[in-house]
Amino acid sequence: MSLRLALVTDHPLAHGGGRERSIIELCRSLRLIGEDVTIIAPPGASDARREPDAPYLSTTTVKLTAERLLEQGFVDIAIYNAEDLRSFVSTNPKLRRKQVLFVRDVEEVKRWEPGSIPDDVRLLANSHFVASRIWEKTEKRAEIVEPQFTFHPDRPVAVGDYVTFINPVRQKGLELACAIARLLPHRQFRFVEGWKQVESQRRMLAGMLVDLPNVEFVPWRQDVETHYLGARALLVPSQWEEGFGRVAVEANAYGVPVLASDIGGLPEAVGQGGWLIDPQAEPGVWAAALEEMLHDGSQRSTLLEGAAENAAYHVARSQSAARRVVEFVSLPDRLPRVPARPALPCVDVIMTHYNYTGYVSTAIASVLGQSYGDFRLTIIDDRSSEVERSALIRIVEQFADPRINLILGEENRGQIGAFFHAFGRCTSEFVALIDPDDVYMPDFLKLMLSAHLNPVLPTGIATCEMVTFQHGSGDLTRFFSRTRQRQRLEATKAEDADFHGRFGYGKYYPPAEKAWVWGTTSSLMCRRSCIENIVPDGGVKFRFDLDTYLSFGCHVQGGTLFLDTPLAARGRHGGNVAFADEIFSDGQNRNKASFQSGMSDLRVAAIRQIALAKSMGQDEIVEFSKLLPQEERAAFLGAMS
Repeated sequence: MSLRLALVTDHPLAHGGGRERSIIELCRSLRLIGEDVTIIAPPGASDARREPDAPYLSTTTVKLTAERLLEQGFVDIAIYNAEDLRSFVSTNPKLRRKQVLFVRDVEEVKRWEPGSIPDDVRLLANSHFVASRIWEKTEKRAEIVEPQFTFHPDRPVAVGDYVTFINPVRQKGLELACAIARLLPHRQFRFVEGWKQVESQRRMLAGMLVDLPNVEFVPWRQDVETHYLGARALLVPSQWEEGFGRVAVEANAYGVPVLASDIGGLPEAVGQGGWLIDPQAEPGVWAAALEEMLHDGSQRSTLLEGAAENAAYHVARSQSAARRVVEFVSLPDRLPRVPARPALPCVDVIMTHYNYTGYVSTAIASVLGQSYGDFRLTIIDDRSSEVERSALIRIVEQFADPRINLILGEENRGQIGAFFHAFGRCTSEFVALIDPDDVYMPDFLKLMLSAHLNPVLPTGIATCEMVTFQHGSGDLTRFFSRTRQRQRLEATKAEDADFHGRFGYGKYYPPAEKAWVWGTTSSLMCRRSCIENIVPDGGVKFRFDLDTYLSFGCHVQGGTLFLDTPLAARGRHGGNVAFADEIFSDGQNRNKASFQSGMSDLRVAAIRQIALAKSMGQDEIVEFSKLLPQEERAAFLGAMS
């Protein structure tokens, strides 16, 4: 039985803003899965902007009309998309439980006062960024439903030469866009109207453009495609915290890369489809980056490939968005408030061991010395030599800790096989790993669990910054992960540290991120449900590089959280691959061909196992393959055929 839903907005659907387009797309998506949808909006929407066949109530009393429909039983749930959402909250508790506020703008959240959103009102957010701001302000969990996108599969690819800037207003970076255009007189710019502008605003804009002959102002057109087909790049120099930034995904869908501000939810929208720049950077920095983006070459080719993949990722996400909305609003008794500090659960720690008794005592001691004590340590010996196995048994007996479980493997399975053998004995929702020659810092378990249980974003895997230490001396040496390198280049270290302080992690990498963003094995903590989907079937084909298999396999199921605090240390000694600084500091030299080949095989194996575990159909398999690098997709699709 379908739900009777009302999409309520205080915006006439007559113009082309992101909010209006998102409402139209949500209506379309809900109707495609059989839901009964009515739009309630103020007068002003042209027939072209109305969803075909969807009932459309045009009224000057939007709030009152929606409440009456709820009261009289004509509508089951009302989903509000508005600027002042607080004003739509009913004083009637029975009606409030049928109201869902869809927050798309953090400027709205900033105006909220304590208690202005009652506990029984549920919240949706259009990005992880908006959800985090909601939690920060109210300690309410918002369900994340990204904007929906529908593109024709045979849509043309842009071949134009313009730099397109949509919505030329101050908040969107009008002054900065003009300064960039002034620095690049040989480039043609198109400033496309977004928000409806009154005559005084148009006069002001005309005055700003009078000495910029390379800038053309274009009125908004209902056909969004037109604005992108003439573009070579999309400029998004926003100066305020965008909730998402759907123009970035739209541009990517037509083969247009994006140069955008690193602010708000824009990083989520841009993904691999463009570059991010500090919104406060000098115009010259922006102009230089834009010129580089426009220039033909290998960098642009990489950008265009990233744009296609980013658009495909968001389209795939949006295909399930309507069902997630329905599932969420169908639970009237589900309260959005969760404890600010949820109790931490028990965690399983797995150590695979093979002939490493010279180092294992230090590793075990670091686990037993954790500030958080609710854990079980499972050590699986992968058929070490008799001498080494006997030594390991004595070491475990000397610790005499009931939290240690020693498994003596009957055969040598290799690191991956041994891990999954031990995993079968574990029951906790979260599983951490430690190599027998590494150590945990005292707060590893506590902080990694806290990150996983953050109120904003559940993911498949968390990883942390690491240091190295020399066995025998104990000297610690910093090395910089890929994330730390990005922080230095993008000058986001302070911002990330602030985010880490509030939510327990510094960076989130979505499933579409294909770069290596993890530390080594001992930096990982995974969600059990994600590991279960990659348990190898039919025997274990691969023996080593457990970190690659687990990291990628869990990452594509929900993304990765990165903690920029060093919480684990990699042991250096004569018997491991990371002995040389130049190897370890480059992620164990993962860019070399031999490493890349092995990683490719493991990634394909992991994603194949997930597809089998979830019984994916052919269309789902094709979409899922886009999470792999281009050169690995054929191998995956071949394995699934």
